[in-house]
Amino acid sequence: MSTILLIGWGALGLGVLIALIGLFLDDVLEAIGLDTLSIGCFATVLGGGILLFQQWVDNSVSVILFSLIIALALTIFVHFYIKPVKKVESSMTTSLDTMIGVKGKVILEISPNGIGEVLLYTGFGVTNRPAMSVANETLYQNDVISVVEIKDNVFYVKKSNDHSNIEN
Repeated sequence: MSTILLIGWGALGLGVLIALIGLFLDDVLEAIGLDTLSIGCFATVLGGGILLFQQWVDNSVSVILFSLIIALALTIFVHFYIKPVKKVESSMTTSLDTMIGVKGKVILEISPNGIGEVLLYTGFGVTNRPAMSVANETLYQNDVISVVEIKDNVFYVKKSNDHSNIEN
């Protein structure tokens, strides 16, 4: 096996290893300043690029240089675009405890002892959640409800007569 193939397989393997480590230790490694997503992306794209381009280009230096450029470009994209979007997405998720008392509408009828779906209005927009009736009564589509409690990610709701602050 040629040296260029060893470098390619080594980088690809390193990227996969970093990705696997990142699955379990990402928060710990980020706390000490290691960005496993960007490092894993760089190594994986570099290795894959070397393995791909070595088939068409005879010059090993050109293969490595071209692969480095592509790996660097994609890593910059991941670091400055994907990671911030991931952080914004996770910071926008609403804690379930703060959803108690929130008003919304039934979007999928809730039968007695059955499960349906509600649309809740939060400070970040709307979210739909599985729901059951606290009073074991039928709640029809477009009924206004409020969340009473949450168990196992199922929202227990009751019919509400207060229609203020409900979007149409």
